[in-house]
Amino acid sequence: PENIAVPVTGPPLLSAQRLVEYLQEETGLEFPPGAISIFLEERHGTVQALQQAIQALWRGQYNHALVIACDSLVDPWRAERMLRARRVKTTDNPVGFMPGEASVAVLLERPDVVRTRGEDPTTVLFEPVTAFEPNNHAARRHSTGLMLAEVITGALERSGASELPQGSIYLDINGEHYRANEWGTALVRARGRCQIDSWSQQLPAASFGETGTAFPLLSLGLAARAFARGYGRGHHALILAADYHGQRAGMVLKHSVRVR
Repeated sequence: PENIAVPVTGPPLLSAQRLVEYLQEETGLEFPPGAISIFLEERHGTVQALQQAIQALWRGQYNHALVIACDSLVDPWRAERMLRARRVKTTDNPVGFMPGEASVAVLLERPDVVRTRGEDPTTVLFEPVTAFEPNNHAARRHSTGLMLAEVITGALERSGASELPQGSIYLDINGEHYRANEWGTALVRARGRCQIDSWSQQLPAASFGETGTAFPLLSLGLAARAFARGYGRGHHALILAADYHGQRAGMVLKHSVRVR
């Protein structure tokens, strides 16, 4: 397997500081020292950012947390390396992905802070469940779906959704065969522990292409908008993320229905 990451040309912290300065100028927000964290671990880094933000909010360390992810797989340098690694969908490689790009920002807020405004939270994000799959594509070993099944059942149990017959699953299946194979085996393993078979499957890559690091936040935004607009199935959305090097994660977004 070939590393297709773009080489870092400058200190990531410097780029983050410039972004923070821009946000402060445009919004008037102030970010205290030590409140900025940077993650460079592909999808897993985005999940880590959400995990740490949720934990900080529950500890009462902050009232709000802004999580940002961006990635692009369409620049010429990266596209050339992906083509060479035969990961892009072409006429002679139908099991590759379509390159995409996305930038997503999600603002998380403590429920008690929302209620001080006389409102109720519209959605609740549960802390991600994570696991490492040693049989991964980077290691040139076929996954048995065991660890993906564990994060599926763990995330549903954490949110109390294991026995629910309706919901939506946001999958990072993108055309690469190893992702589809792992999902199929994980689904078989998880069937006896949850009702995941009857949940609606959503594939963001079919519309946006492969968005890399941005995928978890992109799916989170899509799920939230589906609930807000009334076409989300059920009241729970399970977001699954599997990176190239074995990290697996699952998290549930719950729609809070207000009774009038």
